[in-house]
Amino acid sequence: MQLTREPEGLRFSFNRIEASLLRRVLEELKTQYRIAPADLDPKIAAAWYSTQGCEGLGLSAEDTRLWQEHLHELKGPHAQRIEGWLQQLGTLPAQAGAVLLRLDLAEGDPFVTILNDHRLHLAARHDIGQPEMEVRTQEEMAKLPGRQQEALLEIHILAWLIEVTLEAMTTPFEPEEEDPAPPPG
Repeated sequence: MQLTREPEGLRFSFNRIEASLLRRVLEELKTQYRIAPADLDPKIAAAWYSTQGCEGLGLSAEDTRLWQEHLHELKGPHAQRIEGWLQQLGTLPAQAGAVLLRLDLAEGDPFVTILNDHRLHLAARHDIGQPEMEVRTQEEMAKLPGRQQEALLEIHILAWLIEVTLEAMTTPFEPEEEDPAPPPG
C-alpha cells in the first residue's frame, strides 16, 4: 500500500490482496451498519453501542435505548461513504495492477472510524481481549485458535492503516519538486 498526501486529500494505492481485504471489510461494515443495535449480535452491539457510560450516568432503559438509536443513526452516513469507496475500488484487476482510492481530507476521520469499527467488530466476534492484543511472538500466536489468529492479524493490519492515514492527514501537503530541466545546448 502506498499513501500519498494530495493538496485536498489522500490517495491510496493498494495491491490486489490489500484491495481485496479492504473491499471485504467495507462490504461487511455496510451490511452491519444497517442492522439496528437491538438486532445485532450482542457482542458486537456491546462493542459499538456500549451502555457503560449510560449506566454510570444513571440513565433509564428508555434513555439508553434512545442513545443507542442516536449512535446508530450516526453510522448511516458511513454506509453511504462506504458505497462511494466501494465504487472507487471497483472490480479488482485480473493482473497485478494498482487499485486506487481517493479520499477528501474531510473523509479521513470517518475512514479511520469505519476501520476502527471493524477492528472492534472482529475483536468482539472472536473474543479478542487485551491478552490477545498483546501477543507479540509466533509462539504466542500459535497458541491461539486459528480464527483468532486470522482476526488478530486483520486487526493489526487495520491498526497500521489507521496509523498511516492519521499521519498523512496531519502532514501538510508539500508538492513534489520537479527535476530541473537540463541546460540548453
